Amino acid sequence: MRYVKICPRCGKQNDELSDSCAADGEFLGMVPATPAPDSPPDPPSQHPGEIPYVKGRGKRFAPGGPTAAVNTRADQQRRKEAAQNEPEPETCEPQPEPETTPEPLPTLFLETGTGSGQVFEVREGYVVGQAHPSSTAQIQLADLPGVAYVHRSHCSFAFKDRKWHVTAIEQQAYTNPTLVNQQRVAPGESRPLHNGDRLTLSGLTLTVRIIEF
Repeated sequence: MRYVKICPRCGKQNDELSDSCAADGEFLGMVPATPAPDSPPDPPSQHPGEIPYVKGRGKRFAPGGPTAAVNTRADQQRRKEAAQNEPEPETCEPQPEPETTPEPLPTLFLETGTGSGQVFEVREGYVVGQAHPSSTAQIQLADLPGVAYVHRSHCSFAFKDRKWHVTAIEQQAYTNPTLVNQQRVAPGESRPLHNGDRLTLSGLTLTVRIIEF
């Protein structure tokens, strides 16, 4: 299709790139190019999906102007290939949490009140009782005044709620007493301990010593 500029003064058809009328010199810079009345229409596009173009002032633009978005099948294919070629985002491996050092337990000691001055270190889960070949206690007492009335597994110790506790072990036939500061601990009962407490196992009295860190 042929485009022309029609002079608004004399009506002459001028070339679409003309800036002035060839007949009377009228300025045509602001006159838009229009299809010539005797020009045949443009043939249809031979490429499916191709966007038609509009001719204007010697340049060819997509409908909507020079900045109009073009979305042909070729554009879609290029975007698809670009997306497939993009590298996959790197995945961060989970970092292991730093190991925390457990807080040390306060150390528990039991001191005898005799001149021998024996000291026994007690650990978590220890059982204290009278020394005997059949005893399974971790701390076995012997050669101390009153130890004859101490059971072979008399009491146990545990650290809970940030405190040391003593538990009187219940016996099958009878249970000799366990006392903390002269207060009896019932069989199966647990009692918290403090530094300087007096722990009595039947006729044997021990002094509790707790060292904090």
